[in-house]
Amino acid sequence: MTGKKPNLKYMRRFGEQCTAYVEGHKRGKLDDKGVRCRVLGIKEKGYLLVEVDSGRIFESVHVTFPKQEVDLEKETTDELPELLSDSEDEADQPARPARPETRNTPRGRQTQARTPEPVYEDPEEEEEPRSPSPINILRQLSQSQARGSKTAVPDRTQRVLEPRNKVAAKDISSAVDQSNIIEGSRRRRATYALSAVTEDPKSIAEALERDDAAKWKDAILDELNSLVENGTWEVIDLRKEPTENIADTKWVHKRKQDAAGVFEKYKPRLVVRGFTQVEGVDYDETFAPVVRSTTIKVLISVLLAKEYRITQMDVVTAYLNSKMDFNVVIRIPDGYELLDPEIDRKKHALRLLKGLYGTKQGGYLWNEEFKGTLVSIGFKQSVSDPGLFRIQRNGSELLITLYVDDILIATDNEDLRKWVEDQLATKYKVKFMGEIHTLLGSVINVKDGRASFQQSSYLELIGQRYGLENTKHRTPMEAGTKLPEETAESVMEQYRSLLGAVMYASVSTRPDVAYATAYLGRFASKATEPHWTALKRLAGYLVNTRRLELRYAAGKANLIEAWVDASHLSEGAYGVSGHAVFVGGNLVSWRSRKQKTVALSSMEAEVNALVDVVKEVMWLRELLTDLGVSGIKTVVYEDNQAAIASSKNAIVNDRTRHMLGKTTFVREAIKEHNIELVFIPTKDQKADGLTKAKGPSEFERFRAGMGLETSVAG
Repeated sequence: MTGKKPNLKYMRRFGEQCTAYVEGHKRGKLDDKGVRCRVLGIKEKGYLLVEVDSGRIFESVHVTFPKQEVDLEKETTDELPELLSDSEDEADQPARPARPETRNTPRGRQTQARTPEPVYEDPEEEEEPRSPSPINILRQLSQSQARGSKTAVPDRTQRVLEPRNKVAAKDISSAVDQSNIIEGSRRRRATYALSAVTEDPKSIAEALERDDAAKWKDAILDELNSLVENGTWEVIDLRKEPTENIADTKWVHKRKQDAAGVFEKYKPRLVVRGFTQVEGVDYDETFAPVVRSTTIKVLISVLLAKEYRITQMDVVTAYLNSKMDFNVVIRIPDGYELLDPEIDRKKHALRLLKGLYGTKQGGYLWNEEFKGTLVSIGFKQSVSDPGLFRIQRNGSELLITLYVDDILIATDNEDLRKWVEDQLATKYKVKFMGEIHTLLGSVINVKDGRASFQQSSYLELIGQRYGLENTKHRTPMEAGTKLPEETAESVMEQYRSLLGAVMYASVSTRPDVAYATAYLGRFASKATEPHWTALKRLAGYLVNTRRLELRYAAGKANLIEAWVDASHLSEGAYGVSGHAVFVGGNLVSWRSRKQKTVALSSMEAEVNALVDVVKEVMWLRELLTDLGVSGIKTVVYEDNQAAIASSKNAIVNDRTRHMLGKTTFVREAIKEHNIELVFIPTKDQKADGLTKAKGPSEFERFRAGMGLETSVAG
């Protein structure tokens, strides 16, 4: 027409693999910067893509493609997800209004729409046939179970429901170029079956194509019924009540394990995609505190000394007990047709009446609700940790910790425990789970004046996922390891994924890998092959020693002992600080980190480390006071005489005057809180392994000093 040859530089094949960049505000610190996608088409600005894992369809300009061409017919791993589903078919959804400018909206007040009403198509108009969606799979699964079929999930190419138009779904393929179809329903089911061993499903479609599909189906229906029974939302007609913003939703699937690592509960949860909410329109306050992991360890150490019994309780659908404070409207979620077959996605939406999971303010609303309940019956909230509550009644005390919906109750008075449990049960639907067994991903065993923390099942899953089951390393890192510092920016997603998994174990139950984890964490954005090899060694060590557990025994609850050390110039011009803090003889807090400032001497490096540990023990003293402990004694063990002298006396000379602020802080804290600063020889310094990598014999001595021992049951 124009006489010019068209520019095909940006043309791509339908279904071609690519990676789409995820903007910083839409991902977490350790999340991947890109997501795997397939090309659906080309838009005026960018590409129309479908995300492989979730099936989400979106447009993006920031897309990269593999350098080598990929033969789609020979691919054996990635599958093109369902492109059209009952929740994501754009023809079935109202046009999304443009996002308004942020403005302050009084809490609880419903805002008037400033955008035109969505345009709706004639409901009698014929629709294009669609691929089987999660809701259709659910119905098909129900039908197959009712018939007693041996196959729980039929082939997705079969017809599930009569189509709503005159074209049979099975005839669609006749109008499609077969070269563009990616074969692989059997491969997809095999992949899901394999993932069922180690990973939770990422979507309803994946959940219902696994070997445990029947369990997921029952759990999904239970969750939807629970949401409706709790009055979580009300259905609104968008033609009569146009809204300023409509938030998206998704399903999150999680299996919970018992103490033996067996999956005992299947838990799908409908969540709001909070990043689709608009500040000032949908929410304002968002902060929600949870009890710290260190607080849990201190609590158990103290309760061993007091001989208290610790039980566990769970609040069912906790967030749904709080009232929504803004006019938040969400799209009809997948699976809703099972409850209301007449629902019309083009005309209807759901207005939230309760604080549904995933909403920006959901955690805040639930925390305020539960805190209000406890305070109303006589509890006092801890100042040092807002997730801790204490009540004194008739000469006895009872302690409660709150981590979202997981609750610990500790007391030696069973009548008081029964009274508190009855008060909570009258207001919330709760489950009493008996003695403490699992919390925050750790298996906790408390019996006969002793306690232990371990994550063997979690570490075993890491080994299976990364193929590290047969490693035999005795240490997490070889002594004297120095990895290249100056490397180009890297996007090694696998490195960051494994690093995050290792880091969780390091801060929860494994102080023996604190230094190695902190060291390798500095290369999260610039990892190369040597760093990846070192990280696999670290993870392999954890898998090989997964039976190690952190042991506690009854001791003096009012005794805080801290070991602190520093390694000068170990990280180039910077040093490394490390400390380990014990309460009642049990390790409750540990840390290893690169110092933020250059120390001009080993004494200055030790002072930097002293500042960190003094801040920690000051907080621990306040926490013990909130736990009802009195007469607290604090001892800090340091192996540098010059650091001790400068912290006890106002020494001002050419070597110390530039750090007067730090030495003054330590000196005043020691006097105000009666902290005893004691010299200890380096060979007896328990924190030495938190500042450098050690050989096998020294490392095993350090590990034993941290209270780690091999589980007898393992």
